[in-house]
Amino acid sequence: MALPSKLQRQFSPEEIQFIAGNDIISIVPNFTMEKMDFIQATYGPFIPPLQSQVPLWLALALKKNRKCTIVPPDWLKKVVVVFLVYFSRPLLLPKFILFKTPPILPEYLQELLQQEEAQDAIQKVPFHYMEVAHMLLEFAPDEMPDLEQVRKLLKDVRECRQSKTRALLEGLEDIDREKVIKLHNLSRMEINELRPIFTEAFNEITKLPEVGPREDETMEA
Repeated sequence: MALPSKLQRQFSPEEIQFIAGNDIISIVPNFTMEKMDFIQATYGPFIPPLQSQVPLWLALALKKNRKCTIVPPDWLKKVVVVFLVYFSRPLLLPKFILFKTPPILPEYLQELLQQEEAQDAIQKVPFHYMEVAHMLLEFAPDEMPDLEQVRKLLKDVRECRQSKTRALLEGLEDIDREKVIKLHNLSRMEINELRPIFTEAFNEITKLPEVGPREDETMEA
């Protein structure tokens, strides 16, 4: 049976999430194993407390069975500032005290949101940033402190990027058929959302007849 026309033009969100599951992520295993052999690749060795690189789908499967701790990507990590203070007291040994600041919101997401709001151009992001973040927030929430703040940052970034994309689409009316539309730094999900719109729009554009110069302009020439 043929797929509905809508599904022929774009992937479903579940299909994109499945593809994003192949992104490599770090884990800290709590088991020891030399390696895991799969058709696509071999992963390992797994020696705690050393980090290992595995695809996201494997990390989530191990996490579900309590076999590992997932290390969030750098762009989802919170920043903790650690500093050492030295005290010198007469007739006493020097004293060092370790201080830690409270976790700060993910620096990458904060800077990305500021750049998206300040600049007209769409900023570069990890290709599967929305899908990876969604899977980690859903299936490994204990690895992500302050979930609501992270969700808010992701939501604000997505809405800002969507508004820029809409502005570009509204400018299609002023585009010559010989000109090229360039959309840089889109994620896979954003490309998937735009694909049916562009496909239908450009199919219609190609049906339009070529418009030549008006008769009065030809006579003046």
